[in-house]
Amino acid sequence: MNANSVAKSARRFCHQNMGSMHGEALDVFREGLRRFLTEGGYAWVERPDPPPPGVKILKNAHPPRLAERLCEEGFPLVYIAAVRRRDSSTPLEEACRRGEAVCYVYGDVEWAPELEGRCRPVTFYVDVREEKKALEALLLYIARTRSLPWVAFNRDVLKVVGLCDAEPNACLTEEAVAKKIEAMKKQLAAQRPKPQRADSA
Repeated sequence: MNANSVAKSARRFCHQNMGSMHGEALDVFREGLRRFLTEGGYAWVERPDPPPPGVKILKNAHPPRLAERLCEEGFPLVYIAAVRRRDSSTPLEEACRRGEAVCYVYGDVEWAPELEGRCRPVTFYVDVREEKKALEALLLYIARTRSLPWVAFNRDVLKVVGLCDAEPNACLTEEAVAKKIEAMKKQLAAQRPKPQRADSA
């Protein structure tokens, strides 16, 4: 795929459709994603299936129960599986299912067995042979269109594309965050002026 065209597509579409969890936004996101992938030169397929197992792109997706209203109204649950295959002759979706690829999976809602038969999942399988550039552009697209800060993303995925260098705070472990907060508290406490004692008579 053409890395320059990927970057141009990311910039062109990223400002659109600042998303939230409602049906119209998911439909708009799906249509925008189709255009982004096509114009960016990605190899991709769209399947009416639940997402495959893989490395989660987000730290935490919405719990399945929040999808009930969307499913009742007939809106699809949109997922992305960014696939890096070991054998390029294997179809994208099969490579994920068979464990013959590294699959990075994004979705607003965590897929669960109880959603089967009640919800209409749609999964976009995207080829990311040029892993770093292609995956970085895809993450940028997701972050901007879904209004997500980098801290919402799985730090292991951010490391793959090198975003930990640009966004170090997003890649801190929970323990490192706690230590940083504690250090800031001590620093603020040390800067507070000490109460003055009244002069003795």
